[in-house]
Amino acid sequence: MKKLLKIFSSWSKKKKFAVLFGIFIVLGAFLSGFSKSLIDFEESKIRANQDGVYFVAGNADKNATVQFDGEIISLNLDNGGKFEQLITPQKSPTEKIQEVKVIAKYKGKETERTLEVDNSSYFEYQEKLKEEKRKEAQRQKEAEDDAISKLKEVEANPTRNNLEIAKSFVRKIPQENSDITDRLNKATKEVEDREKEYKAKVDDANSKLSLAEKNPTKDTIAAADSAINSLSEDSKENYSTRLSNVKEKYAKQEKDNADKAAKEKAQAEQAAKTQAEADKKVQAEADKHAAQEQAAQAPQALVDNNNSATVYITPTGKRYHTHPHGNGSFSSTTIENAEAQGYTPCEKCY
Repeated sequence: MKKLLKIFSSWSKKKKFAVLFGIFIVLGAFLSGFSKSLIDFEESKIRANQDGVYFVAGNADKNATVQFDGEIISLNLDNGGKFEQLITPQKSPTEKIQEVKVIAKYKGKETERTLEVDNSSYFEYQEKLKEEKRKEAQRQKEAEDDAISKLKEVEANPTRNNLEIAKSFVRKIPQENSDITDRLNKATKEVEDREKEYKAKVDDANSKLSLAEKNPTKDTIAAADSAINSLSEDSKENYSTRLSNVKEKYAKQEKDNADKAAKEKAQAEQAAKTQAEADKKVQAEADKHAAQEQAAQAPQALVDNNNSATVYITPTGKRYHTHPHGNGSFSSTTIENAEAQGYTPCEKCY
């Protein structure tokens, strides 16, 4: 050491100054390497936005590895080591005022800084989202309740009008409900099936009514009436006038037929009466003619059969008869014996 001091003392002032200055520079550089921070921020109090994202600015060593609460962040540094950057934490904030530890490391050296992040906007926004979700859930429930109410109506009375109303309420539901959609699909199928069935009834009513109009009979009118009665009241009105016209036509036709039949019957009865009278006259003439012929032939028959003819007499009577009639006790004999006893022919019998 004495030798070094002796040598240093022998140097000129200029040389001494140069050496001392160099030593000072080297020592300053050496000491500055230990004291320089790996990262610094322009502001330590930061305000995050509604998404929890916050903006930082400062200086950092380009070789340093930087962690924000244990999460490695690659800072976008310019040539001078300055940065301005948005930090998006992987984890959602848990406190309104949150301390974020920032650690920068390089070759065994470490710099730690603390940022105070105000997450008030984030939590306000979360509350707003919760309120919106609550309102949305309420709107969903109210829309579902209204839709279910209309679905019950179409299920109880599956008409096209009720179905279209139910569809309009289902469309108002913000988020689709699969159960409600399934019920709507079933109700739609039920309505469509009923419409097909009803259309078949309408076609049948049209067909039978047309047949009755072409051929108005008791059977065709009854068939048309039955088919029309199976329709709704509104549809019945569309056919009531046509059916009434058919019934009136049939009634007139029946009356005309009845009048015609009565007239024909009267004519037939009159013809029969006239014929009977004519036949009676003919028979009377025939009977008269036969009687005349019989009267002309009677004397000869009496003469021819006088002896053998059987007659009837009574003990107290004076006539003989061809058969017993009137009062008395009749006995049979021949005309010859009767006349021999004084009996004469009965005026009624001969």
